[in-house]
Amino acid sequence: MSHYGSVWVKLNNPETDLPLLKEKYNAQATLPTGLNFACAIKNESDGETPEGRMAELSQRFGEAIFMCVQTTVDFFIYSHWRDGEQVRQIQYCADEGWYDLSGEKEAWELRMFDEAEKQRQLSYLDLERLAKNPDSSEYSNAQRLAAEIEAIWAGRKLLEESFYPMATASEIYDIVMQEYGLANP
Repeated sequence: MSHYGSVWVKLNNPETDLPLLKEKYNAQATLPTGLNFACAIKNESDGETPEGRMAELSQRFGEAIFMCVQTTVDFFIYSHWRDGEQVRQIQYCADEGWYDLSGEKEAWELRMFDEAEKQRQLSYLDLERLAKNPDSSEYSNAQRLAAEIEAIWAGRKLLEESFYPMATASEIYDIVMQEYGLANP
């Protein structure tokens, strides 16, 4: 199984924070120009949020983000901490949808709800073809799912036990990396 996970910390004062990060956590840590978060720990990926470590790092640096991806089963964990407290937790699995959602919605989540993505996900339902047999249970199920997708996009919020918006774990990981300017581990 291909999996990876890492913890990033926000370096508010790179001149003092980066040397501390290198000394205590990751000797190879770098902070590329224009980025705010450096990788504190690489390969932290046992499939669970390392809560003790996240509390410690977020207390020390103010903010920490953990992500874990298992590409074989499209499993994703996101955990965001500030000042020793978890502010957002999200888990997603292609077979189970969104779950373990806690905390307040974050700006990057809105990127999951663009119109082109909604149209792509609606296209998978093949409503036009199914409409040729409007009394079929398959058409009825597709209509129900289309209404669910429309409602979720209208609310622009991830919902527990929903599969929508569908994504791969790697796609979600990339969105978070871009949103926060996380340095590649």
